[in-house]
Amino acid sequence: GNFKSYSVQSLSTSLIAFICLIILIRSLGMYAILVSLIISPTISTFFLKKKINLNPDSTGQAPLLSLNELDWSAFFAMNHVAFVGFSGKFLISLENSNNVNYYQYSFVIIYSFMMIMVANLSSITLYNSSLDNHKSLLKSLKFPLLMNTISVIFLVIIFYFCGDIIIKLLFERGKFTHQDTNNTFQFLKYFVFPFIFFSYTQLLLQPILAKKEILLFKRTIKLITIILISSLLGCITYGMISKDFLTSLITFLYLPSITIFICLISTIIIYIRNGNIK
Repeated sequence: GNFKSYSVQSLSTSLIAFICLIILIRSLGMYAILVSLIISPTISTFFLKKKINLNPDSTGQAPLLSLNELDWSAFFAMNHVAFVGFSGKFLISLENSNNVNYYQYSFVIIYSFMMIMVANLSSITLYNSSLDNHKSLLKSLKFPLLMNTISVIFLVIIFYFCGDIIIKLLFERGKFTHQDTNNTFQFLKYFVFPFIFFSYTQLLLQPILAKKEILLFKRTIKLITIILISSLLGCITYGMISKDFLTSLITFLYLPSITIFICLISTIIIYIRNGNIK
């Protein structure tokens, strides 16, 4: 099939997005993530389409989706990390302080390094494996999970103990002072542990999205959307009542990350134990 082509596309999308973030972060802030999410798949899909169209499947048609076939539940599930990031910015902005600036700088750092360079690079391995049965799913997950674990441990150590050095190199110039570096570093620490879970959820979602026609997987994808929205509404409500938006934000980072992780692990365990669930 075209698994190899899709693997190359995933890698190229990650690299293009990373480059866009580095170039645009100073001028656009968190909006650099949106731009990278638009530009990177557009460029990589253009080249993928040219290649696949030259190698159509057995029906003679290229297996590309049109926009009207977009599954919005799958879209939210696939971009759940970006959803949490942008929703968290809205949440902390209700505090009416400079914390929203420290938040966006720290989020861009953690998102670009941990999510784009770790989770996506690990997940492309799944495209090289068949998902026709539960045994192949388990086999295909072993190496990506190991690779992700090693990478995440390395990045967590770097971010938690040396994150201020990274922030200083990227941002500390002009009006961005040493105190701003320290404040951003504190927010970076808030992100580190929730994003350990998010790195795994990004990886575990790949086989579920690839086989979302399976009823169990379809329900899981919809459940993720419910978790995201209900977590956001709950944390906004708590922040409004308590006026403690920082605690509300930290809760919002942990709640969906851990809940979605448990949800995906449970789904995969059920699928593996029960064999091929249609």
